[in-house]
Order: sequence, then structure tokens, then C-alpha cells
Amino acid sequence: MNDKKEAKCPYFGLCGGCSLQDIPYSAQVENKKNILAKTIQKDDISTFTGPEYYYRQRMDFVFHPRGLGLRQKGRWYRVVDIEHCLIANEKLNQLLTEVREFFQLSLIHISEPTRPLYISYAVFCL
Repeated sequence: MNDKKEAKCPYFGLCGGCSLQDIPYSAQVENKKNILAKTIQKDDISTFTGPEYYYRQRMDFVFHPRGLGLRQKGRWYRVVDIEHCLIANEKLNQLLTEVREFFQLSLIHISEPTRPLYISYAVFCL
């Protein structure tokens, strides 16, 4: 049984970006290791871990009329406005800020399908 902890992310539970922040990191790694072992039917699996936060190298953000965010957990058709993601690499968070500011100042319409030019997704990769 996993002990629960308080998630650091203010969007946890609402955002669909991550769902394990309320489980200690060592238990997250062990659970993922067990799932992999069962899937590939091998017991001898070594794990190598990095930092608990700021590790993700790719994020798929969604534009919406108020800004840029991630899909709401359990409701893909809703978007949670995200200003900073704790699991995204810091460079991706900086890019998120820059893209948000650019589109707030631009004349390009975001997430408005009735307009002649609109943008709905932004995929950031390192």
C-alpha cells in the first residue's frame, strides 16, 4: 500500500498532465517497474531515476481563449490554464511563458475555429 503525500502542483487533480504526485516518488518508480516487469514478463529490471520534478522533455499544450494549458483530467474537451508545470523541464516552462506572452500581444486568434486563422496546439520538445 502506498502512503499518500500532499502534491506540490497547484493544478494536481484538475489537470490531466500527471496523476501520481500524491504518491512518494520511490513508490511511483517501484509501481512503474512492476507494471513493466509484468508487461514484458521479466523480473530482473534495473531502474535509473532522475529528479522528481522538472524532468519532462515534451509537453503538448492546448491554446484556449484565456491562454495556454493542458487538458482537464477526465474531461478532454476542457482546458486548465497552466502558467508553470512542475514536471516540465524549466526550459519548457520558460518557452510556455514566452509563447503565452507573444500570443497575448499578437493579432493571431487562438482557439477560435470560426476565425480564418487559428491555432489550437503547441508541442514543446527539448
